[in-house]
Amino acid sequence: MSTIKIDKDELENMKLRIGVFYSICIPIRIGLVVLLYYYTLQEFAIPLFALAVGFGYQYGLDRKRGGFGGEVYWNRFLHAVLYFLSASMLMFNQTREYAYVVLAVDVGMGILSNTLYNLKVNA
Repeated sequence: MSTIKIDKDELENMKLRIGVFYSICIPIRIGLVVLLYYYTLQEFAIPLFALAVGFGYQYGLDRKRGGFGGEVYWNRFLHAVLYFLSASMLMFNQTREYAYVVLAVDVGMGILSNTLYNLKVNA
């Protein structure tokens, strides 16, 4: 596994980004999972489609830095596809009750990719 060398200021910035990720981003994602677990309403598909389009747009821009200035280590395309899939599942009665599972996978993948990235940086 290759490592990434960072200076002291970048390390402090990285600690801040990790804090934001685990205190804001992950709880919001888990909240969406819980919301879809209890309420499988078609109306939730609209905001999920909007998020999928936003993630897809960010992927299309091919920016190397995220919203908080850190390196983009996650797969924005997969992020967009998972939100689009979950929104699509909400639209159809046969799969509506499983839409939360797709977003739960997104949460797990987000935590895994963040952990692997931070292990690589701090190795």
